[in-house]
Amino acid sequence: MNISLPIYQHPTLTILIDDSQSFLDSLAFQLPPQMARKVFHDTQAALEWVRDAYRHSSSKSQSSILVNYDEQTYSFDRRTMAVDIDQIYRQSTNRRRFMLPSVLVIDYAMPQMNGLAFCQAVQDLPCKKILFTGQADEKIAIDAFNRGLIDRFIKKSDHDALDHLEVEIRTLQKEFFHAQSLTLKVLAPIEY
Repeated sequence: MNISLPIYQHPTLTILIDDSQSFLDSLAFQLPPQMARKVFHDTQAALEWVRDAYRHSSSKSQSSILVNYDEQTYSFDRRTMAVDIDQIYRQSTNRRRFMLPSVLVIDYAMPQMNGLAFCQAVQDLPCKKILFTGQADEKIAIDAFNRGLIDRFIKKSDHDALDHLEVEIRTLQKEFFHAQSLTLKVLAPIEY
């Protein structure tokens, strides 16, 4: 059995985006209170906020751990890692790290920008995306999944949609940190 743990992990935000404020209020109320979330009924405001959150976090976290390779051999014994311990410590005391959005839950049919257009607008960010909708069908979801725009698809009308959503948010939060840890994990094989 191969168990893989991320190099680091901390609480993050789940962003809920839907054009119906009453639906957002109801959804936010029904999710567990320990699941931090922020809601947006305006897609443009959500897009700006998410991009700004990553702008503030990426410059600090990217500079704390650097991995270099010997480009001549790409051999495991020619890899070096530079770690700025002070920067990592400052990150661990930075309260803004809890404001990092790891999962976006996005409705499909919204007047300003549909859910897939939103996902495409944030495709370069590492956050995971769930299309949570009552209007998109499986064909649209499969196409979006194949294009790498979404990570999950859940219909609002499903009997256990809220339970399924909660499970998928937690799963994708873990996947988010596994993906963030890949740079360090490929540094060298673990030998037992």
